[in-house]
Amino acid sequence: MRTRSLVRRAAATLAALPGLALIAPAAFAQDPDESDAGRGYFQIGYIGLDLDDLNDRLVGSDYPELGGSFLTLGGGGYGERGRLLIGGEGHAVLGSDEDTADGGTKLSISGGYGLFRLGYVAFSGDGADIVPALGIGGGIMTLDLVDRDLPTFDEVIEDPERSSRLSTGMFLLDLSVALHYRITREGDDEEGPRGLLVGVQGGYAFAPGDTSWTLDEVNDVSGGPQLQIEGLHVRVSIGGWRGGR
Repeated sequence: MRTRSLVRRAAATLAALPGLALIAPAAFAQDPDESDAGRGYFQIGYIGLDLDDLNDRLVGSDYPELGGSFLTLGGGGYGERGRLLIGGEGHAVLGSDEDTADGGTKLSISGGYGLFRLGYVAFSGDGADIVPALGIGGGIMTLDLVDRDLPTFDEVIEDPERSSRLSTGMFLLDLSVALHYRITREGDDEEGPRGLLVGVQGGYAFAPGDTSWTLDEVNDVSGGPQLQIEGLHVRVSIGGWRGGR
């Protein structure tokens, strides 16, 4: 039990670090002989997750199925040294909401994850970079079941168990390839070249290990279904760059 708790806490900590992408580039470019080369971006995209095991359990208990298509919102950044890139990304994973047939309970699923990333500019020419990258980090998925009745204050006091949050933490590995296009800002700039960055990224995230559930972030739950942040993702990026090629 203690090991599982430590794993969940470590994964939760990594998933809560979308700002790591802003810190890593600055830490990477401390050599005074290196320019402050780097790139940062906001991302919006899609990831498809396998919810078959979870949906089998939900349907068997007279709950509706949840969709496996998720919107992702997040961002990332890299510091640069030659062709080597180091930085990170963080993403919110936004799923669907469904009500039971009688409208008495609302189900919602969501999550998030953070990754340290190591990339390499495999090709660079005419402002376009192709960047394969490896990401290592952690994530969390949560399933909320909320009673949609409108209780009185006294009813809540008498029966406070009107909603439940089931959550699972996990370690993640991610392989991706990104196409970045750097648009140089016109005019002289004493601080070096810079400009707009646009791009597209595709990859696959996978979570080695089994799912370990907790109830309301307190109690371990045994016998739960598999649920991992594992699947293909595609994202569009927009941001900025400075220095470098």
